[in-house]
Amino acid sequence: MTDGLDARLRTFFRKRVLPLAERTRARRERRLPAGRDAAAASYYEPARRPHLAPADFVRASGLTTETLDAKLCELWQQRGDGELAELAPELARLARDCATEMVEQGEELSPFVYVMY
Repeated sequence: MTDGLDARLRTFFRKRVLPLAERTRARRERRLPAGRDAAAASYYEPARRPHLAPADFVRASGLTTETLDAKLCELWQQRGDGELAELAPELARLARDCATEMVEQGEELSPFVYVMY
């Protein structure tokens, strides 16, 4: 990851995500479940197909780097979370920039990733 992109990600987290988390905590709200659903017997769902390709995930979600901001904004607005929806455009820009950088890096494995065979 380039230093500039890394700095942008850190700034986004520090200036946008952390303050949102602090406001959420102050209101004693939860955005994600804090524990398991006691009423659920299991979270397991059998696979519909035994093998999936990366394109299968895009088709299923309808998400692309171009539609991410609109889809996130729509999802978070439907859930009544306008604060998260406000983050969607900037988050999508960062995601696009990360994806672009990954393509530019090619298939070379980062030296910071440990691979076990």
